[in-house]
Amino acid sequence: MNNNYLLFFLFICIQGFGQYYTKHYIAPAPWQYWNQANEIVIGTLESTNVTVRLEKSDGTFITTLNVSENNPVSYRFVGTVGATPRNSTDVVESDKGLIVTASHPIMVNLRNIASDVVGSSTVNIKGNASLVSFGNEGLGLDFRVGYYRSSVTGLYSSAPVYSVMAIEDNTIVSLPTRNITLNLGQSYLFHAAIGALIKADKPVVMNTGSWGDTPQTCGMNGEDGTFDQIAPIHSLGTKYLVVRGKGTAATAAQAQLEYGSEQTTIVITEPNTTLTVQHFNPNGSVFGTPITRTYNAAGSIYSFYHGNGNDQFSTSLINSDKPIIVYSGTAVDCETDISTVLPIGGCAGALNIQTTKFINYNNADLPYFGFCIIEHPTVPVLVNGQDVEVQTGNRRVPIGVRGFI
Repeated sequence: MNNNYLLFFLFICIQGFGQYYTKHYIAPAPWQYWNQANEIVIGTLESTNVTVRLEKSDGTFITTLNVSENNPVSYRFVGTVGATPRNSTDVVESDKGLIVTASHPIMVNLRNIASDVVGSSTVNIKGNASLVSFGNEGLGLDFRVGYYRSSVTGLYSSAPVYSVMAIEDNTIVSLPTRNITLNLGQSYLFHAAIGALIKADKPVVMNTGSWGDTPQTCGMNGEDGTFDQIAPIHSLGTKYLVVRGKGTAATAAQAQLEYGSEQTTIVITEPNTTLTVQHFNPNGSVFGTPITRTYNAAGSIYSFYHGNGNDQFSTSLINSDKPIIVYSGTAVDCETDISTVLPIGGCAGALNIQTTKFINYNNADLPYFGFCIIEHPTVPVLVNGQDVEVQTGNRRVPIGVRGFI
């Protein structure tokens, strides 16, 4: 990913305190966190000082940070990019995950800001990517793994890479081909078929991602590292909205879903699930006819180009009669990342998000875009105290039966 391209962070503003918790367990990325190409951003809604402790998952102390409302803090990890090898699969590791502990609830955003700096590659860390910790909502016993597209064409090692980390000793994790035992803070990276079921006898956290993803013909620097947290089955919902970014438009040549970053994959979690997908243009008008499918087996998947296949901010509204998990890819041309889409309603989202601007490896600003999904036709959304509709000139667009912007 060239360092003048955007890194995107998608806001979903719905209700409650969202991902603000006093403790965040973060499983490993495909790369190690312990170099200067990784940045952590922490925000809080507390008006008084909040003390935050960062440590590796084996308990090794990293640093202590202080944060308060309207003053989110960022921290670049220490280490040389070229001297930090990427994480390997099928090995139990003790110090590759991250544990963040705070005196009051905080939100945690972990960012890969390698920006193709000299020395970076799929051998250690590549591109730019962003993960928002789910906090307590990310702890679970059952997960359905997935990626934003079902084809593995252009993926490093021809497969997504998943990670699991235990938060208690003697945790038995059942993978599709074997069982492993992990103690507190230990982790394991592995490959598995999209839709595979991962079970644990004690709560764990999981991530999905790739060392390098080339979603279409992009030249030598087209590969991007990707990662995000996987939501456990108990945190899933039945209504989702996917928003298209600026990735390469879908074409007839991509009919087999082998290429293209602007794709979404739905994973079914219960037998006999019926889902409906309706696409919309950026102005909220209907694009095409609804797609309705019924799946008899849990673990079944459905992949598609979201939105109208061409325009930024076109959308796809997904409804199902049973919980599903939705993985979505968003991009600028060849620059891509994956998101585990939050369901609309329930515990998803937040009323107040505290974060910092996106930067590249050399601390220069990155252009980026965001959007808010809200369930009210008139309540304003304020960014730094300014009404986002007034500030941007973009008005909320009613999509489906609810008003979203």
